[in-house]
Amino acid sequence: MGFPGVGFVAVVAAWSVAFGEDSLGARNPAVTCRGEGSTACAALGAAGPAASHLLGFHRLAVAALALASDPRCVNATVEARYRHPDDFVEEAAGVFRACRFVLIRDATDGDYLDAHGRKLADYVVALREDAAGTTTLGEGRIVAGNGEGRSALLLPEAFATPKLVSPYWIRYLLSHPRFLGEKYELNDVALHLAEPRAPASPFAAKDPYPFGDDSLEVNGVAGHDLPPSAITVAHPLTPLRPGAGALDFCVGSSVLAGAAFSAAFSQAFSQAYGAAGAIACDGPGGAMRTDALGLGDVALFDSQTVFRHGANGDERKNAAYLFATYSRHWYKDNAFAEPYDPAGKTFVAGEGLAALDENARATYGRIVSRARFGIPDADWANAPAAEPVATMSKPLFERDPSDDEEKEFGGADGGTGDSEAGACGGGDAKHIESPIEAKKALSWALNK
Repeated sequence: MGFPGVGFVAVVAAWSVAFGEDSLGARNPAVTCRGEGSTACAALGAAGPAASHLLGFHRLAVAALALASDPRCVNATVEARYRHPDDFVEEAAGVFRACRFVLIRDATDGDYLDAHGRKLADYVVALREDAAGTTTLGEGRIVAGNGEGRSALLLPEAFATPKLVSPYWIRYLLSHPRFLGEKYELNDVALHLAEPRAPASPFAAKDPYPFGDDSLEVNGVAGHDLPPSAITVAHPLTPLRPGAGALDFCVGSSVLAGAAFSAAFSQAFSQAYGAAGAIACDGPGGAMRTDALGLGDVALFDSQTVFRHGANGDERKNAAYLFATYSRHWYKDNAFAEPYDPAGKTFVAGEGLAALDENARATYGRIVSRARFGIPDADWANAPAAEPVATMSKPLFERDPSDDEEKEFGGADGGTGDSEAGACGGGDAKHIESPIEAKKALSWALNK
């Protein structure tokens, strides 16, 4: 059972009923089972790990309930027109810290965005016949599907204008340590298009929780225990209205990110506390927020917030908006990553992928698909085998059994670390400061 997602309000509602939380002002945090003789009570155990998980989730559920009824999160907006950035940014920061979401009216120049959008439209038309391409990170595509009648197009750097991606208010807001910190970076800028009559996309968060969906159960942390790792700024390029391209956000959902539990715990939870009826984010009593956005308005949201691209019920017009995603320097986004293709992969030794079963092959592909490898200019794979150098007493990297004996007794020099071969202990070892010096050092080693 994964608690984050469309049904997160249902879980919080069930929890609130189980704990007697009929209103936010009358909470009873006592853990009490449904029936005195319930086997589920014994299964949970008063001092077992499941009990601590219950208490841990209770903490997050109460926080999610609070945000789902907090006016700042549910319907508040920050007005930027005629205000100095320092003024409205402070207000926006307060809202975002609590809600991990904030809507700012007239944050950017609508006329500028209109001109930017016209250039972007020309670019899309130019790609109509061929939208193939690669990214600066080596990914093999620039277009990703977002469901029926929807697409996301990764944009070239020319469209990441300073006025769009690094205005003063963005720099001021995102550099705060409670947001992304001073070393935040732009991850990407993508154009999202919804064709006429395109249905809504499924609800989902942009990213999984950094420590896994089951982080609360495994690590004891989840939701807002961690600061944001990535924040997306949505810029509409066409007016977005409910039912005509507007984005739908599940208020408070980021609190429950990483709070999924194992099947055994979920079963014990449901048996002990029952269910209070499904309440989806977009259902009656749900906590979905949908706002009309005009050119110049922006919506900022944490990558852990559950949302969806709303339906475009317009019969003739596309709905278009930009997602500019900023992140901490270590963040990786896999939205445009290609599945690992084992075809043509060769290795210098061993049987390679042929020796692996399907699961092992998939695991290998996952762990190396975003790895950094060296790509030398030289055609080393097809080069003839090198002739031994006359001055070399033994091939490079060959193990001499006597080396093991020297290690055991402290080295040929008595353990002083002064031997010429002591790469870590002295002798001729030195810090290589440049590629030229590295090349010289390699040449020295080969010809020694």
